[in-house]
Amino acid sequence: MKRKNTFSAALANFLTPTFSETVMGSFNIVTSNPPYIAWKEWKELPRSVSEYEDPRALFSGPSGLEFYEAVAHFVGCEGVVSPDGVVALEVGRGQARVVEELIRSTGRFRHTEIWMDPWGVERTVIGRT
Repeated sequence: MKRKNTFSAALANFLTPTFSETVMGSFNIVTSNPPYIAWKEWKELPRSVSEYEDPRALFSGPSGLEFYEAVAHFVGCEGVVSPDGVVALEVGRGQARVVEELIRSTGRFRHTEIWMDPWGVERTVIGRT
């Protein structure tokens, strides 16, 4: 049987209590570039960012990890990520190891890795089921 390639996008907020009921099904790929800047880092941002970017796209909450915790909870649920699935998350500076551990702690991913950006910063966490 030939598999048909399909793509399905879902607009939903990982932080809402009803998120897992909003997004149903099994996914081959779950990817996110969530807000990841902690509130305390506001003063450290370059003006080119703080004065022109939408704060809702930047700030995650007090720790900067709130979205990752919610994503880990979601992908850790039975049947959400397919048996050959991948989760790929962009992370902020200094967050990769913590986010990788969040993904590992779900018990759903047999392999995780961290990818560097072109400037040598740990920027993406990958988990494979």
